[in-house]
Amino acid sequence: MDRVALSVTKNAFLPASAEAEALLGRLKIGEKVQAEIFRQRSVTFSSCVQLVFERIAKTQHQSMRNIRGVLAATSGRADVVTLGGKRAVVPWSTSPREMNAEQFETFWEDVREIIIADILPTLSQPEADAITDLINNADRHMGGDHEPASASSSESSPASSADASHPKGESDARENAQSVHGSNAR
Repeated sequence: MDRVALSVTKNAFLPASAEAEALLGRLKIGEKVQAEIFRQRSVTFSSCVQLVFERIAKTQHQSMRNIRGVLAATSGRADVVTLGGKRAVVPWSTSPREMNAEQFETFWEDVREIIIADILPTLSQPEADAITDLINNADRHMGGDHEPASASSSESSPASSADASHPKGESDARENAQSVHGSNAR
């Protein structure tokens, strides 16, 4: 499977790199191919965020997937689904297939505040300092203006903008935690 950057035009894709041009040049005009669409995001920024989640996971003896899922749900990016009479919280995906760069940055801004306010204060100072350094590194690669995180910060979580961040436009799960979104089940 090849993965290349393409630029979207009306009803068509154009190569956005020499590699993409070479790949498309190998195809015959009229040939049918299957493609998966992944929204382009900064790989460096995404990797930095993942490192934060991995370090937190290590301190909590959890998987990175579970930490990401809990942070997604805590930031309002989850559905409460009932299936077979049982309720479950289903965190939204943060993959490039589901979140574009802007949505992922908004997700990071929200979970960053949760990490600073709720997780860092529970850690040893060396662990909190290490995670703070990783947070600041992620912020540098995001490109936005952020105050550097502090391991001794006692900021509170901001209101979430998750309804604007979710790729399918569902409403904020925190506001709807008591309702059941059976039609949103994935």
